[in-house]
Amino acid sequence: TAQVKTAMREYVAPVLLFLTLSITPGCHRISPSPQPAFTRVRDEVACRTNYRPEWHRCGSEANINSRVHEILASGLSLDGAVSVALLNNPELQAVLEELGIASAELAQAGLLKNPIFSLSYRFSTMPAAAGALIDISLIQNFIDTLLIPLKKKGAAAELEAVKASVTASVLELISEVKIAYYSYIAKKQLWSLRELFLLAAESSYEVAEQLMAAGNIREVDLAQRQAAYEQAKIGVADAEVQALSAKELLRRLLGLWEGESLDLREDALPHCPFIEEEWQEVTSRAIACSLDLAQAYHH
Repeated sequence: TAQVKTAMREYVAPVLLFLTLSITPGCHRISPSPQPAFTRVRDEVACRTNYRPEWHRCGSEANINSRVHEILASGLSLDGAVSVALLNNPELQAVLEELGIASAELAQAGLLKNPIFSLSYRFSTMPAAAGALIDISLIQNFIDTLLIPLKKKGAAAELEAVKASVTASVLELISEVKIAYYSYIAKKQLWSLRELFLLAAESSYEVAEQLMAAGNIREVDLAQRQAAYEQAKIGVADAEVQALSAKELLRRLLGLWEGESLDLREDALPHCPFIEEEWQEVTSRAIACSLDLAQAYHH
């Protein structure tokens, strides 16, 4: 046993020292944290839209829920709807996790694969032959070591493509929330307008019945008023269905449950001013700002 320990100190200690010096520095040079990539995405979205997405981390759920309920309690404006979606949309949070995967792959690309170390000892009755009966081997794929810079370059390009894709997803969510918000307001107004038409058609039909009882109009006139009244009821039902469908779409984009309130602060569509712009460089500006082209470039 003493001979084995002596041999271990002579042969194994230098090998472990070599592995520590060669592998450990590489681990410290690469950070798998996705926070820098998410910061880049957040700043890009803020530059384009003045909105900032947030990424749920461990322990932040209570704070997120509190902020969402605070926004909903005061009535939902357009900016509030976008803020709730960026905080609470589960599909967006799943997309943001791609940054963590890409960052981890970049960190993995800069690491050496684990070497294969083996040691064997053959017992002998000859005390002087103990050193000769110990076999130590260390196997390391040095081709993979030489390919590390190329792997890191490819993983870095993939991370840039993922950042462009995630940024595009965030911008798409913002646009969908705005469209759904305006659509819900418009369909609520259309529903109210249909109800006014229904009241008018009902009053007209009641007056026609009285006139018919007095013999002042024909039966065909009464039938026309009745048909208009029934058509108005169908219009109200259809407008109600469309308004409720728009509400559920907005609720889904905001990541809200069925029982959570969704009261809008604005009851009327905002005024859209007409602004004339120069469109001479619109093509070059669109190409420069295209996230799809940026993603394709890094792929």
